[in-house]
Amino acid sequence: MPKNILFIIDSLAAGGAEKVVLTLANRMVNLGHMVTIITADNITEYNISFNVSVYSLNFKKSRWEATYNKFGKKLKHLVNKLESQQGRFDLVTVHLQKAHRLTAIARIPNAYYCIHSTISQASLSGRSGIRLFLKRHKLKSLLDNRDIITVSTGIQHDLINNVGIKPNSIITIYNPLDFEKIKKLAQEPNPFENENYIIHVGRLTSSKRHDILLKAYAKSNIKEKLLLLGDGPLKENIKKQASDLGIDRKIIFAGFHQNPYPIIKNAKIYIASSDYEGFLIALVEALVLGIPVISTNCPHGPGEILVNPLSKNLVPVGDYGAIAEKIEEILSNREKAVNAISKASLERFDVKNIADKYINLCR
Repeated sequence: MPKNILFIIDSLAAGGAEKVVLTLANRMVNLGHMVTIITADNITEYNISFNVSVYSLNFKKSRWEATYNKFGKKLKHLVNKLESQQGRFDLVTVHLQKAHRLTAIARIPNAYYCIHSTISQASLSGRSGIRLFLKRHKLKSLLDNRDIITVSTGIQHDLINNVGIKPNSIITIYNPLDFEKIKKLAQEPNPFENENYIIHVGRLTSSKRHDILLKAYAKSNIKEKLLLLGDGPLKENIKKQASDLGIDRKIIFAGFHQNPYPIIKNAKIYIASSDYEGFLIALVEALVLGIPVISTNCPHGPGEILVNPLSKNLVPVGDYGAIAEKIEEILSNREKAVNAISKASLERFDVKNIADKYINLCR
């Protein structure tokens, strides 16, 4: 029987959680379910080519808590209106912190709060004393006694053991990838086809540690260029560091692309240098396309993705020397690294399996 499914999320800007929601929504629509997406912010940076209803609360940022109360009531009114028109939602999942807060204020029943990042790092790191106490109290007020989905078991352990959340229920469901769509889109033209490069995929933000990546690249002294696929607030800082290291002419700032897969497919190596992650979708995308990967063994996600023979491609967080050595090792025998991917058990991340896990949660 077709289900009525609602996703609530901060926005549909270019990001991992946003891609997760659209991948799940697309699969569920293809299975014959009715899908609605409500965003807090009126931002959509992905092309949506399937039949899904999208509504925005047009959230307006303010320092005052009353703003959240106002838009929480607006969310409640919209959900009630939609249910009066199309029937009760069988499944409601809520993604990212703004959407969590608005959903809590709206008191949307039977909602699953999806956690996509390591909360102790993303929200508590760098705080101490009263600031730490107040932030932890705020998180507990938001997430205690909720039904929670985490995108890795590491996040689940972090949420309970480090943040102290006491959920009503908690399960881990890995982020989904549409393998068939990824491989199909990868056949499209690559704007950098004449370049020889290794690649990093992700927003240019502090947690991705591009400073470590650039040091590792400079130390490796390889002939391949380093292509940075993504955009973000630290672009100018990264450009300056590249110049200081004398490698600025070997760095390609590719920006954001609606279809990154042709670019990823032609890379020699994919590298992740993060301090922490929730899951790291791009790591699996590279493996699906047969690209050898290197990742810091950061909390949480990479260690659950790179298992069996691929675990040797995990390096300590912040160790640019280890990344440089691994780059040289893989490039010296890339065929061996490619062959190891076949033993990676990637089907556990296929949207065909992941969507079923969500649908099984329908009330």
